[in-house]
Amino acid sequence: ENLIVYGHLYGLDRLDDRIRALADDLELGPFLARPHGSLSSGQITRVALAKALLNEPELLLLDEPTVSLDPDTGDWVRSYLESYRARTGATILLASHNMAEVERLCGRVMMMREGKIVDSGQPADLIRRYGRRTLEEVFLDIARRRQGRRVMRARVRPIPASPAMHAPAALFSWRRVGAMLLRHLYVLRRSWPRILELAYWPTVQLILWGFITTFFRAHSSWVAQAAGVLISAVLLWDVLFRSNLGVALSFLEEMWSRNLGHLFVSPLRPYELVASIVIMGFVRATISVAPAA
Repeated sequence: ENLIVYGHLYGLDRLDDRIRALADDLELGPFLARPHGSLSSGQITRVALAKALLNEPELLLLDEPTVSLDPDTGDWVRSYLESYRARTGATILLASHNMAEVERLCGRVMMMREGKIVDSGQPADLIRRYGRRTLEEVFLDIARRRQGRRVMRARVRPIPASPAMHAPAALFSWRRVGAMLLRHLYVLRRSWPRILELAYWPTVQLILWGFITTFFRAHSSWVAQAAGVLISAVLLWDVLFRSNLGVALSFLEEMWSRNLGHLFVSPLRPYELVASIVIMGFVRATISVAPAA
């Protein structure tokens, strides 16, 4: 479900084929249908990698991509990244404390200490410059300040622009809005307490106040009947309140799950997120009122 949502956000064609290919490459098949919360940390890492590779990006940003994996799987993922780079010509920007991984995957390395770049160069050049055997020993030298080198300003060469692999994302896409709606519907479908909460109190209120209004109309004067009309207006207000609550809850769920960063890495626009949240608010209100209707 996560891969489907992000595939729609990227606007991919033949999404099922792409997910199937990634599942085969990253060996995700056995747990594709399992809830995210039931996956191990290593499995979650592989799913995150699959999500990052869905649209075959030209620039791949990776933060400790093998930190939760066992040595065998970690080595396999590094081999996969090497083959992906060779096949697509992609640039990989890697942040890692695993110097063996850095030495294997990176053509240029920047060493940082206290938030500042202290040295940079090709792995072999750094090893030779510090008189060490491995990049791990170079890292320890820098981390423990053994070399006493001054912090220097990195010379960053401008990166030439390359033609986009895919067409520019449209300014507004109903497919991306639909992907966000699909994400929230997946969450509702997986959580029966959420559905029960949506339907229970509105149903109780509508039935209770409906009986009271019917009683007033049949057994009271026109003044009491006017009170019944007022109660009906209050019920209408409750429906509108539920719609507003649905908008707020949809946004708070994204904040609570710390998902906004993941979403805006995709081509999703802020106004598309707002549109999907508003529509989801009406969907929640409909679910709330439908049982009582």
